[in-house]
Parts: sequence; structure tokens; C-alpha cells
Amino acid sequence: MRIRAQAYNTHTSGLAPGKLQCNLAILPEVYALDFLRFCLRNPKPCPLVGVSETGDPMLPTLGRDIDIRTDVPRYRVFRNGALEEGLFIETDEGLLPDTIKDDQSLGYLTEKGWLMTSGCGHSGLINTGKALQKVIDAPVYSIVGGFHLWRASSNVINQTANWLQDSGLELMMGGHCTGIAAAESIASQLGIPRSNVSHAAIGSVITKDLKIIRSSVE
Repeated sequence: MRIRAQAYNTHTSGLAPGKLQCNLAILPEVYALDFLRFCLRNPKPCPLVGVSETGDPMLPTLGRDIDIRTDVPRYRVFRNGALEEGLFIETDEGLLPDTIKDDQSLGYLTEKGWLMTSGCGHSGLINTGKALQKVIDAPVYSIVGGFHLWRASSNVINQTANWLQDSGLELMMGGHCTGIAAAESIASQLGIPRSNVSHAAIGSVITKDLKIIRSSVE
């Protein structure tokens, strides 16, 4: 229901444990039959769960009201084999770029490196950090905010931790959708001391000289 209400628009890895999760492929009709044959001939790497009628957004063989226009939180669009960055909105004129900036971050360049703040991190912590480093190539010394790791797999958390370690992370305030377990796992892998880790409870503060003052409820 959150996806249909457009309240969730990121990856779905680990979102429905115990349930079958699938990837959606939308192809021009001229390629669809070839792709179908490929899946049928390669059932292990490409198991085929369902197929719609040409131009029909519904999947009646899988459920009564499954609609790929509202039941898929995020699309990745490829044209001629190349990934087009960004999100898209379906209109009568076709897919148009989604210019609504609903995933914003802010970087402060300090003497020690970047302090990266994030509201919910739907674009990914690594992607956001790399975007800052394209502006000025400096360490990502500290991160503050929500980073959408609360249901991330161990593989994703490990990859994130490795990148943060290589980028010089030394201070972490991961609250909201970061998830306490994910934050603790990253801090443990990087060996960040307890004095430099906070779960950003109400009232927690990071000072101008990058020191953490914890809330009484943390």
C-alpha cells in the first residue's frame, strides 16, 4: 500500500521475507518474443513468473489487481543498452523525467573532510558520497541523518562499510531509516569508537568541531 501511495520509491531487497520477489522487464514488442524464448530456455538464471498482454500494465495471471504502474516503486530505464539516470513519470506523452527532488542531501566541507547529511538516502549512501566527492575530492569524514539501510542485506551493508572505510569515515550519526543494527554493524567493521557513534535520537547534537553530544534518551 505504501508503494501504491508513492510513499516508498526505492529498492525492495529484503522487503518481503518469505515471499517471492521478482524483477520487472518492460520491452518493446519487437523484442518481447525473443526475450520470452530466452527465459524459457534459461529457466535457472531467468525464471519467468508472469507475462502481460502487449501494452497492458496488469498481470492477471499473478493476481487480480497487480498493476505495474503503481505496484513498482522505482524503474531503471535503459535506452540502447545504456542506463538513463533518474526517475520517470508516465504521462500521455510517454515517460518524462521526474524532476521532484524528494531525495535531498547536503554536504558541509570541513577541515577534516565532508560532513554528509541525508534525509532518507533513497539514492544510496555511496552514490551520495560520490556525488560530493565529484564537487571536491575530499574524505567523507562524517555522515548524519537517515541512510535507508534498516532492511538492507548483509552484502549491501558490507559494501557500504567498505566504501566508507576507504573514504575515511570517522564519525557517524545514523538515525531514522538507517537502522540501529545496520549502523552498529558499519561502526563495528570500521572500528569507530563509541564516542563517535550516535543513533541520532531526539536531542542529539553534533557540534561545529564535529563532536557528538548525545540525547538523554539515547
